Amino acid sequence: MKFIFEINSRSELTEPAEKKHEKLMSLVKSLPQPWGLPNEVEVSFPGFKGEFTATAKLSKLLGQGIKMDVFYRYRNMLDDNHSNDDRIYIEFDSKKINYADLVLNIFPLYVKHFGAYTADIFDKQLIFKDFEEKRFANRRKVINRIYPVSFYDEQVCKSFLQRSPKQIAGLLKGHVYSAEEFHNGLMIIADTVPYTIERSVEFEAKIKSLLGY
Repeated sequence: MKFIFEINSRSELTEPAEKKHEKLMSLVKSLPQPWGLPNEVEVSFPGFKGEFTATAKLSKLLGQGIKMDVFYRYRNMLDDNHSNDDRIYIEFDSKKINYADLVLNIFPLYVKHFGAYTADIFDKQLIFKDFEEKRFANRRKVINRIYPVSFYDEQVCKSFLQRSPKQIAGLLKGHVYSAEEFHNGLMIIADTVPYTIERSVEFEAKIKSLLGY
């Protein structure tokens, strides 16, 4: 099954994109295969080249079946909209990787080192379902869908769910594999096995019932 691992980070005028890229590449080089870069491989900052977005492509440098692109927003006119995010977009085959290792170990590292405000892992087909249901509001303000593996920083938790990460974790305890405070936010792991679209929809319905949103 094709899955998506997406990390969204607010771009900041005080953090140059070049420095953020350097920090991210240091993380990726430290990761084990299939998620890590070989030490001899250097991925320099791609530059904006007159555009508002710089894109670093790592798809042919990681393990088999893993495609990864990193998007950096030009540091100018950064209003509070997800269109101005720095973003990591990873596509992978859940049958070709150790999914439990991804959600328990790799996922938290990306959240921490890329300064995520949201991060998710989900079945790629959910993208089309979200589009059909018109779930594409500003991710900085709205949680369009709570996916089986998710992270939300404190700002998103308080503005959309009207609770602190600690309060939400308490409400979800015993209903998911893990719900805990992490890196000034909330990390939710429904299970250590990948969820189908059907299970993902059921999972979100359960979370909505528990959190009352």
